[in-house]
Amino acid sequence: SRNRYLSNAARATAVAIPEALRVGSLAAAAGASAAIEAARAVLDSAGIDIDYVVVTDSHLGTAPSRGDARLLVAVTIDDTRLIDNSAIEIGADR
Repeated sequence: SRNRYLSNAARATAVAIPEALRVGSLAAAAGASAAIEAARAVLDSAGIDIDYVVVTDSHLGTAPSRGDARLLVAVTIDDTRLIDNSAIEIGADR
């Protein structure tokens, strides 16, 4: 895991990544754009340098307007690039 390259302070900051995915997943009921905006807001509030936040279909193709998708994030903390993703459902009522 790349987390071993992080300082203790950076590890504390990095907890915003799974939180961004969780919040983005919840916001996905309102669409892919809402999921991206919500995830970005969490990362921005943690002061994390964002490389990208995107939604794709479950096979990493074009994002669907409804249904199964993936929320992907790539960030840089302490000169270490961290990537993560989560399954989400676009347009699902929760």
